[in-house]
Amino acid sequence: MKFVKVLFLALALPWLVHSAQGTPPTTASGFIAGTSFTFTSISFADNNTIYTVTVTTLLTGTLAGTGVDYATLVVHRDGSFNAQHLSTCSCTFAGQSGTLNSILNLKGSMTTKVASGQWTILSGTGALARLHGQGTLNGAPFVGANYSLEVHFDP
Repeated sequence: MKFVKVLFLALALPWLVHSAQGTPPTTASGFIAGTSFTFTSISFADNNTIYTVTVTTLLTGTLAGTGVDYATLVVHRDGSFNAQHLSTCSCTFAGQSGTLNSILNLKGSMTTKVASGQWTILSGTGALARLHGQGTLNGAPFVGANYSLEVHFDP
């Protein structure tokens, strides 16, 4: 009986070690577009205009689905801006579905219609509960952005 237990552990150990490592990083890329915008407040401070906006989003590409962002947009006197989005997406990645919670930090210019920023996946639910990653966004304000993320599943 002792031999059977040792044999079982010897055969199971490589599988247990492998499953505890998670997955290697992979690139997720595509496009995220704002499909509707609801401005919930506008305020002014130090020559800046501050908007709070609810944005409905559509994601296509490796990460696909629909989402809702709660954004704060600060437009400066010179037309430059900073924005932070707290995003919840009902998404599919690699054939697995769930909800992802992310933060998007953007900066750019309303004058040139150029924006860039960082996207960080904070948490998830369902089959995406262990998906984490971060990457970049490049696009135009109130239009959309190309995204490129390095993502992996935690063990």
